[in-house]
Amino acid sequence: MLSNEKISYWEQKTFFNDIDHVIIGAGIVGYSTALSLKKLDPNSRILIIERGVLPFGASSKNAGFACFGSATELFSDLQNYNSDEVWETVEKRWKGLLNLRELIGDEAFFAATRKLVYTTEDPKPGNFQPHFTDTQYFIDAVNDFTDKDYTWFFEHYLYQAQLPKLVERRVGDSLRLRWETKAESKFEMPLDVLVNGEIQQVVVSNDDDTVIAGLAADAHIIIDPKHKVLRDIDYISKRAEFDRARFEAEAKDTSHEE
Repeated sequence: MLSNEKISYWEQKTFFNDIDHVIIGAGIVGYSTALSLKKLDPNSRILIIERGVLPFGASSKNAGFACFGSATELFSDLQNYNSDEVWETVEKRWKGLLNLRELIGDEAFFAATRKLVYTTEDPKPGNFQPHFTDTQYFIDAVNDFTDKDYTWFFEHYLYQAQLPKLVERRVGDSLRLRWETKAESKFEMPLDVLVNGEIQQVVVSNDDDTVIAGLAADAHIIIDPKHKVLRDIDYISKRAEFDRARFEAEAKDTSHEE
């Protein structure tokens, strides 16, 4: 049992007794070592010693689009930005991942994610190691596992600040749908449309109208009823603009008081 006069008897008995493995440092290597040991021997007691705060630093983070923010990253953002804007960004990250998962399916999504983290789709103790990578690595993995080119998805969602916007028009007995995007490259996103209680999926692009014909004048239509697709919606954008203006005004008032 580890002994330290600053640690109570009960803490020593509970946390520091019968330790099988002690790992010093809660960095990427420390965490990876602990996980590997636990997989090899699930019943082992592992102690990670860290002088800093957990979680902290790179060990609690991932790369931009592949996560929705570590605790320390979000705390830092909340100190410098409007809280509504911070949580709006978190929501976009989360919905972006859900959007990709819905588009390519669970099998390809999780295989690509494992490839991003471990460099292999079948990670096991001993056959992977920490590595440095980038967004293109993940895009390539998605394309490899789906056997399709989904570069367009990342071009519009990851490399553009403005979200795709759906333009809808009723013309006679038809509904016409088209994506309006900032980037000029193709964007073909499947979309659920609920018509009189029945869902049909259509592929909508940014270069030509998708037409749903034969609709009665009183047809009840809901586009994307389960909010699966991440897109620019007017009332949400206007609320975000209002919140940003309010935050800037409050910050200006605070600076004048100082």
